[in-house]
Amino acid sequence: MRRLLTGGKADEPQLPTPAVLKNILVDLGPVYIKLGQLLSTRPDFLNIKYIEELSTLQDEVPPVDWFEVELVIRQQLQANISEVFTTIDPQPIAAGSIAQIHRATLMDGREVALKIQRPGIDTTVAKDISFIQGIADLVALT
Repeated sequence: MRRLLTGGKADEPQLPTPAVLKNILVDLGPVYIKLGQLLSTRPDFLNIKYIEELSTLQDEVPPVDWFEVELVIRQQLQANISEVFTTIDPQPIAAGSIAQIHRATLMDGREVALKIQRPGIDTTVAKDISFIQGIADLVALT
């Protein structure tokens, strides 16, 4: 793994700057964010600047737009949103690589945390894992 991440030169990484690497992983999606989170725990693979930047992926993942989240909620409910919740805060209290959490109030007044998976996450994760498996198969041949 170290050889792959450093281009064969353990002392001379061929990686983009830490911030650019983090942004690339975020842009690539959930599986790559998870990879960044994993790498952030491995100072034996990356230097401290990368560890510090990738560590922000533990709690600073950009949220999904409320419009998309609302569509997921509407698809999952067996009723109208207004029949189940009196309020749902469109601003998430937390956002992760797989899901995000919104405050909501049920019709009976109970406050709840509403955890919503990112739209299309199943398909995205399946494609990403297949791609990574293909890369692993190629690496195994070398």
